[in-house]
Amino acid sequence: MREELKNRVFNGLFHPVSLLAIVLVVLNDGWLKTTYPSWWTGKLSDVGMVVLIPWITIFFLTLVFPKRWLRIVPVLGFSLPVIVFGLGKTLPLINSLVYQTMAVILPFRIHFVLDPSDLLSFLFLPISVYVWRQTTATAPLRSWRWLLVPVVCLVGLGDAAAPEYGIVCVTSDQDGTWAKSMYFEQVYFSKDGGLNWVEQPYDTNYPADCEFGSTGMGEVTLFTDQENNQWRFTSGESIAFSEDGGKNWQQVLNLNQLSQAELAFRHQQQSNFEFVHGPLDIIQDPATGNLIAAMGQEGILVHRASDGLWVWVALGDYAPQTSLLEAGFGSVVQLLLAEILLAVFFGIFLISLFNLTSNRRWWRIVKVVLAFLGWSAILLFSPAVADAYVRSSLWVIGIPVAGVWALVCLVDDIVSWIKNPKSNWLWMVVMGLAASVLIIVIFVLWGLNVLFLYSTALVFVFLLSLIMAIGGTIWAQTRNRVEEENYAQP
Repeated sequence: MREELKNRVFNGLFHPVSLLAIVLVVLNDGWLKTTYPSWWTGKLSDVGMVVLIPWITIFFLTLVFPKRWLRIVPVLGFSLPVIVFGLGKTLPLINSLVYQTMAVILPFRIHFVLDPSDLLSFLFLPISVYVWRQTTATAPLRSWRWLLVPVVCLVGLGDAAAPEYGIVCVTSDQDGTWAKSMYFEQVYFSKDGGLNWVEQPYDTNYPADCEFGSTGMGEVTLFTDQENNQWRFTSGESIAFSEDGGKNWQQVLNLNQLSQAELAFRHQQQSNFEFVHGPLDIIQDPATGNLIAAMGQEGILVHRASDGLWVWVALGDYAPQTSLLEAGFGSVVQLLLAEILLAVFFGIFLISLFNLTSNRRWWRIVKVVLAFLGWSAILLFSPAVADAYVRSSLWVIGIPVAGVWALVCLVDDIVSWIKNPKSNWLWMVVMGLAASVLIIVIFVLWGLNVLFLYSTALVFVFLLSLIMAIGGTIWAQTRNRVEEENYAQP
């Protein structure tokens, strides 16, 4: 019974409908959400996953359920996702519980949106049921079909929501001022010229068309107010003011800029976080004369006409972004956790390299070569700044494999030292530890924005690694030669 259920899962995942669902999720998450962000692209991946999740649920339940309970596994496979997904999308308490559970189980963050409209994807669940009834329990023709299970898991752990740009539209009517966010299409209302906002019910209609129009860094947006004064918004840089039709400009405000590290940290916190430099929309409130600019993830920026001050206004979670230092050094550690682990692994691999000078065996050489090749490959994927798919793959596969390999290297080195004691083993450990610390320092300098680009930090890390590996090996060989000469003397 157990093997029959597994075979049905494997055959079902290779059904054309299931393969089409996988392609739909990958295409939507990898291209459509970024190129055409909308409510619809936020739902397409849900449709694909509703077809696929029951299969994965059945597969894992088959692994853990006792034989006498296997008959109810298909029923649970289709009902459990409906219950968990349905309650998690509608009840805040269940949503938080599901999210926190995933945060504990998984070594990386995923996004689980509280959005009742996602339940529309359940309309496609009968397709998955139909495919299940069409599959057979015959053994799959290819033994490697089980590889599709982790592939579907990785696809499902990718971005589940369309890019979240924050507040993208503002408008006004006779009642007051309105603002709207992109993904959730949440509407906010203000009666005092944009200084205080009230979140409106989910089904509230926004009283104007709202189209997302992004501005690149340094792009200029001009706005003329009711007094024919001109305002020049330079995205991500500054705001300037002119009273003479643009002949002379006075800079009145510097805009915030997030570093690469700060953007990467927020992507790890919220996988669909997209920071676009504002303004994304500008109006002047006719009642108060206030200038109101939609600033995306930073909320609303208001120029108060009464005193000429610029005021940042938060709308829910959309607010001016704090720096990593303001968030605490723990945020830097969280951002660089993969790099810190890789630095520790490098120190262990370096010790194994030094140990080859006195304990050389062909399999030890292969062990060290594979260690450095794997370590370099993982680091080249740039874990801290990688997208959700790559980052989740590194945490599920790359980092654990590197950790196990480092443990094997460490145990082998300790055993070799016990069998053949050397007085320089302590110096090997010190050099390995020093290399790990220096690599961590380089990445921390990037996290603190001393190094602006991750690629720069990566170059320094590889140069340091090469220097430590070559220099340390020469040093270890010299130490071994001296010890052998001393041992040979009567």
